[in-house]
Amino acid sequence: MIKSTQMREKFNSTEELPLNQAAREIGQVLVQALNINRLNKVEQPYRIERIGEAETRENFPPSHQSKRHLFWGEIGKEEIVIEHYSDISYCQDPDYFKRMYQGARDFYGGQSTEFTNKKLGPKLLGCDDETMTLIIERCEHDLTFYFSSTDEEELRRIIESSIDLFKKTWESSKEENNLHPRYVRAFLVPEYFFLEGKKVEDYLKNRNLISLYKQTQEELEEYLRRLEPFPFQRGFGFPDVQPSNLVEDKEGNVLFIDVAKPEYAYHWLNQLGQLYQGANKKSPSSLFTQTLEERALQLIESAPDPELAVCLFALGRMNRLLILCTLRNIVYNVETGQGAHEQMIRENLTKIGNLMKSTSAKEIVK
Repeated sequence: MIKSTQMREKFNSTEELPLNQAAREIGQVLVQALNINRLNKVEQPYRIERIGEAETRENFPPSHQSKRHLFWGEIGKEEIVIEHYSDISYCQDPDYFKRMYQGARDFYGGQSTEFTNKKLGPKLLGCDDETMTLIIERCEHDLTFYFSSTDEEELRRIIESSIDLFKKTWESSKEENNLHPRYVRAFLVPEYFFLEGKKVEDYLKNRNLISLYKQTQEELEEYLRRLEPFPFQRGFGFPDVQPSNLVEDKEGNVLFIDVAKPEYAYHWLNQLGQLYQGANKKSPSSLFTQTLEERALQLIESAPDPELAVCLFALGRMNRLLILCTLRNIVYNVETGQGAHEQMIRENLTKIGNLMKSTSAKEIVK
């Protein structure tokens, strides 16, 4: 149900976006590129440059290469980001990147966020479905920008803005369901049809690690069963929340990016746990991470049910730790010649075991 005239305008707006023609023209140029993974700059019809490096390696099998490409540029006085998908298939999934494009388009365009008037992501300025090309507003920077900051007031402001994003998204979308964060589920039950018949023991070599893997699965299932008596609601959120996937716009709002796979599976404390895990991994000694740790501790200890808050925050941390451990990512890494990263998997599973044993805020936030 569309809740208001304003919401109805969100649904109709993609056909009349100001940069639809530009998205079409840029998309046509990118589609015609002989090797888009090596394309770092385009001069016509608009000057755009790749953001960072291509998200794939050319020595990967073509079926395993990422088809998502990010560029930035200017059109008139508008600073923009271009998100282009060069194909629809990935591994054995024939529509993987098509779904990613549609998910990103619907989020930035507002179709998947009809539950709120709050700005959750950068504004969609143009799109072209034929070439799978999006143009969105360019924000100031992502939150890794603050890893080097020593300004405590500035850090408290940006952390509170992040928490406000998580809380208000959850409050306006919460519902009754029994979903858990995506990678928690995928660690227990593989999420893709093309993994049917594949087993982790066919890809991991170390028998002790295989035993730890299965033990962690059993313990996690029991941990989730212990959560069942607690009444809490899940809301709209994302499985890969980390400082590099949150950006600050020109008005100082913190917004989500990397938004192709939203689900109604997240409590706001799950999202906060993910952010903390990401910051703790990338910049554990920064004042940003220390300030985030202090604030998370306060929120958990002052929650109406601190025991439940500990579990929800822990699940967010586990979700990020489990990304590398899912069967899908183990299979992908082996099939692309990178190896299974067994030592990293062992370290992550050990951390998850410790998180499941933690019962207090001070144990879970460290």
